[in-house]
Amino acid sequence: AMAIKENREYLIVFDTTAGNQRYMIGFSNNDNDLLDLDQDTFGICNDTDIPPDRLPNGDILVNGVPSCVRVINLSDCGNNIIFGYTAGTTPPNGPNGLAVPSSGVNFSGTPPTAEFDSDGSTDKLGSVYFQQTIRGYSYCVRISNSSGSMNMWKWDGDADNTGVTTWTEIR
Repeated sequence: AMAIKENREYLIVFDTTAGNQRYMIGFSNNDNDLLDLDQDTFGICNDTDIPPDRLPNGDILVNGVPSCVRVINLSDCGNNIIFGYTAGTTPPNGPNGLAVPSSGVNFSGTPPTAEFDSDGSTDKLGSVYFQQTIRGYSYCVRISNSSGSMNMWKWDGDADNTGVTTWTEIR
């Protein structure tokens, strides 16, 4: 929706490293990683000509990320939430029988990135898996076609029922 509203490409960049477990939303001018203060968000980080209701003036690096890039840390979403899965709570397959990547993200790129064009379309299809590690509740968000439409799935298994192979679409 932001890509369409602002008529520009938006990115979701996934940082699945053990210490980070986060994803970032913004737009990039040069390398699709959202970490370069002078290049990313097309130079409007630190741009004092932008009205305050659009992006804050004087943006700074916060934990290595320009503060005008939205960062969602999985640890802020609840206890024991991770990308992928932990040993003993591994879904045997993903929705429609697709493999579940151990990193939890099967978008391409380094780092893995979902990209949305200004009309909301995408040429990068992929899935992101999240898990609550104590109970093994697993979810999958998938961009399934070039129009940018997304589906969300919940694994019908859990830590006590790891052999279950079915997923239920919830959106």
